[in-house]
Parts: sequence; structure tokens; C-alpha cells
Amino acid sequence: MNANDIYPYPELTRLLKPLCTPSEFLPVANGWKPKGNPLFGAYLEKLPRCLFARCPFCAHEYVEPVDIYNIGVWSRGVFDTHVDDTLSSMNIYLNSPKPASCRHYMGLHAFANLREQAPNEVRQPYNFYYHVGAGEVPYISPNFFQVEIPTKAVLHGIPIYQAVGEQFVPAYTVFVLTYFSSDRNALREAILKTQVSDDVDYMPSLANYPNGDPKNYDLPYWVAQGNLGWLDITDPDYLLLNFRDDAEFPAIYQNIPGIRRPYTYYRGQRKWDY
Repeated sequence: MNANDIYPYPELTRLLKPLCTPSEFLPVANGWKPKGNPLFGAYLEKLPRCLFARCPFCAHEYVEPVDIYNIGVWSRGVFDTHVDDTLSSMNIYLNSPKPASCRHYMGLHAFANLREQAPNEVRQPYNFYYHVGAGEVPYISPNFFQVEIPTKAVLHGIPIYQAVGEQFVPAYTVFVLTYFSSDRNALREAILKTQVSDDVDYMPSLANYPNGDPKNYDLPYWVAQGNLGWLDITDPDYLLLNFRDDAEFPAIYQNIPGIRRPYTYYRGQRKWDY
């Protein structure tokens, strides 16, 4: 048996399980596209709701329906740079009604960890590519911790399943970092002031791009600094928010293997973005 056939994070699969079989899901699988799709409602009904963060400042819960059956919706790893209460979204491609965020919410960063597997979307006819926009390994964006404004990040892992016959089996993992600040408007302004360019096509970003700095990927370091917390994956009923003084940082989040740079699969062939 190939090592990739054994999913390495059974703790996560106990928290988030499929609500249907492939034969029940596939007929409505395109419902995640435009909201006007007549299958959109049936699609949403088959998605489990996932608690993926709690605000460290006000304890506001972030719970949304999450597509755990399709790694395709997790392409790019886009970070939400807006500071609008209506724009909080776990799954950026879902087009579902988005819950209100708290006043501390900065955005989220998603990392699709493929475990050296070309996604199903690339293997099927007429699907040519899959983009891993932030790399596979979660890293902290130092931008958020360069000014004297209290900021925290919350880490959570989501299992993504693959259809194998008449069942879904865990195949990939999406690691999500959600950022919160005591004064998000001031922090956003402070970050964007450092990103000035004469290039008319330049797009500023709150989150750092992956630059290979080992410290950014050293999650236990950020835990020790009090900047990084996590949801308690041993407590499926409450998923309490923990920081360094509450519990030991889970082993599954330490030394996460994977590629630490953006890349794209073209028909199963990996192409580096830079």
C-alpha cells in the first residue's frame, strides 16, 4: 500500500464526516458555481457545517458549510483583504450567504495540502490545471505582527474527501489560518502603507507571500510568542480555542510536510509559479 493511501490526520476526520455518498453528491456537484444554479440549494444541504475559528478577543464563532468533497474549490489560497462585515467566508468559491464577522476579523488564509497527489480535477478530461496559490504548508504572515496592535491567528485543519466507489475517503487536508486584530482598521492601514508602488497593476496584500523564511513556517515558535492559537480537536462538542497557556500544541500541526511555494498542476505535471 502506498503511504499516501493512509490519511495522516484521523483526529480531523472524526470532527468532520461526509453527509452523503458520491452517488448522492455528484449529481449536484456543480451547484457551488453561480448562485442561480437550480442545484445550488441541494448542494448546500449536503455540506457539513464546520467551526473553523473563534475570535480571541470576543469569542465570536465562525461556522460555515464547507465543501469537504471537492479539493477544487480550495484552489488559489486567496486571502480576504476586505474589512467589510459581510465578506467573511471560509470557502471563497461557495457563493452562499456569508455570516457576519466580528469587528476583529482580518481574513483567512487557506493552504491546500495535497500530499504529493495530483487532484482528481486534473485527472479528469477537460480539467487542465489546479493551482496551489499559497503552497501546501501553513505559514504565519509577519505583516500582522509588525505594529503595536494586538493580533492573533487561529489554526484549524479540514479533511477533504475523495470519491472512491460508493464512499468518500479522506485524501487531502486544508489548513486554515484566520487572523484577528484588536483594531483591524488601524492594522490594515499600517500594513498597506508599507506597500506603495508606481506600478498601476500592483495589487497590495495584507498577507505575506511565501518567501521561504523558516521562521514563518515554525508554528510552535508563533505559539510560544502567544500569537497563534488553535481549536481543541480533542473536544468535538465545543472545539475550545487554546493558546500556549491552555494546552499543548497538537502534534499534527507541528512539522507539517508539503511544498512551501505556489505551484500549478497541469494534467498531473507540476509547474512552479516562480
